[in-house]
Amino acid sequence: MKKHNCFVKHRTFNFVLRKILEDRYCEVRANAKQRVEDLARRVEEHSSYYDAYRDFTDWINSAKEELDRWSDAGGGDKTTMQKKLQKVQVSLFVAVLQQFFQEC
Repeated sequence: MKKHNCFVKHRTFNFVLRKILEDRYCEVRANAKQRVEDLARRVEEHSSYYDAYRDFTDWINSAKEELDRWSDAGGGDKTTMQKKLQKVQVSLFVAVLQQFFQEC
């Protein structure tokens, strides 16, 4: 009879242990799912940031090339240089506005 009681206690213990393990597994699985979703969101945010960064550096490089081209245009009288400067300023202003509206 004693053997039977040990068997019953053992089965009850296994059931409780199994229930605890199942509950813990569900918690770990839910946490892992949440972390995967968070990481996927962060990857998407980073990708967007990287694209914006690359666009901005491309724009900066093209603006630098344009400024270099204007500086290579050489001398001239004061009026000619003022007109060139004004064109550069307008071009820069337009580029900044385009970038601003693309981000909105």
